[in-house]
Amino acid sequence: MKSKTNYLPNKPPHALHPMKTQVIHSRAQDTAMNRLLAVLILMLHAAMLPAHAAPPVERIEVDFSREVGRIKAIHGVNGGPVSNGENPDLSGWFKEAGFATVRTHDCHWPCPDVIDIHTIFPLDHLDPEDPKNYTFAKTDAYIAGILKTGAKVVFRLGESIETKGTRYHINPPKDMDKFARVCVNVMRHYNEGWANGRRYNIEYWEIWNEPDNRSMWTGTMEEYFTLYETVARAIKSHNPKMKVGGPALAGDLTKKGWALPFLALCRDRKLPLDFFSFHGYTVDVVQRSREARKLLDEYGFAKTEAHLNEFRYTKTWQGLRPGDPEKYVHVPAWFEDGTGGIAAAHAIAVLIELQDVVDMTNYYTADTSPWSMFGQFGIRRPVFYAYKAFNELATRPRKATVSVQINGGTPSRVLAGIAEDNQSAAVLLSTRNSHAGMRAIKLAGVPWSGETHVEALLVDDTHALTKTPASVDSGAKSITVDLPPHVVCLIRLSKATAPNSQGK
Repeated sequence: MKSKTNYLPNKPPHALHPMKTQVIHSRAQDTAMNRLLAVLILMLHAAMLPAHAAPPVERIEVDFSREVGRIKAIHGVNGGPVSNGENPDLSGWFKEAGFATVRTHDCHWPCPDVIDIHTIFPLDHLDPEDPKNYTFAKTDAYIAGILKTGAKVVFRLGESIETKGTRYHINPPKDMDKFARVCVNVMRHYNEGWANGRRYNIEYWEIWNEPDNRSMWTGTMEEYFTLYETVARAIKSHNPKMKVGGPALAGDLTKKGWALPFLALCRDRKLPLDFFSFHGYTVDVVQRSREARKLLDEYGFAKTEAHLNEFRYTKTWQGLRPGDPEKYVHVPAWFEDGTGGIAAAHAIAVLIELQDVVDMTNYYTADTSPWSMFGQFGIRRPVFYAYKAFNELATRPRKATVSVQINGGTPSRVLAGIAEDNQSAAVLLSTRNSHAGMRAIKLAGVPWSGETHVEALLVDDTHALTKTPASVDSGAKSITVDLPPHVVCLIRLSKATAPNSQGK
């Protein structure tokens, strides 16, 4: 893009001010006035000449010829697309975003009628081996809705959160063995066709959610450990190929929390632990994830997967549940913060930084609860478009080498990949907490000959993965894009199909 250069009219200085005023003055005053006028003209010239471009705040180099493994499709969510009543069906949006996994926790919350054990086996005094004592129909529809979008299911065995009042369902089972038998039969229904069931081969089975949260578990740590051991052994005894895990911890992963005793239990009693799950909201989830991976390695679980299966951009819990009804008016804004532009940049930064740390993440949520990236009415928020951008990158899974040089501040998080057929590539950036300014992106090793089509797209509170200006050199070896902080930028690269088709 070329800037226009404006020049002053070719007229004598007095023509700039046609009004004439007769003034009696000395020759010295006349000389001083002429000098002042000359200075003003020079200053005006300087102001109207094109400004020199400021140096870029970041220099990013992407070398597609140097591959460094594969991009992990870790962009999962909580909650499925099929909702209650007149709420919208989100299946089309799920397919667009290509969510890798859907974790089934707090489904149809706050009035769950699917997934939770009490909704499937409502009368716990009955015989768990009799199919007539199960009510699978609603959960069947819910699971089918998830699988139709192409996502994998992580089936949470347990109950949804109960934040207030009587704790109806989050108490320790009276009979742990019977509860385990119910869990095995739920697995049989969805994987083996038991009780007029399905053969979905759902692989991941998570035992409870946040037992270290009093809104999720009224029992002790030892009671949860007994539950975990009983259910994990029962599932593995029935089918060793299934992956079992937990405990989906909400609290501290250091000596203050449940993580160390839980890992010690699994190690010492040789319990199955195919994945270790934990959550992160107001904490630094990247650091928390690294701590989890380190603990697993230290306790002898190097092959155990790490799942950050609840996370969300959350500045503070204050304002979520105000005691004063007059303050309820502010609650919608609290929820919107977790799915807006800054949240989108946060989510992509997490997905990029955790590529070599975790095996799965699940944003909370993608249903029609107020927590959702679609809200309660199926309206796509910036976090959705950020996930859609990440999915575009994940379809180009051969990871390229990236380096970022900054002129101070926090660097952008950058990830780049190449398609399997070598016909396209992409670069994804999150400027979370970074400075505003130009990003100079140098490209090397693009895996095709000829011209390159370039397209830059932006996600923030006013851009829904829509085009943003980018300057491209004649050979598409360098791209310059001006970005504010807290945005997501996807740069698409592909072999041009016609001459002079590169984007600008």
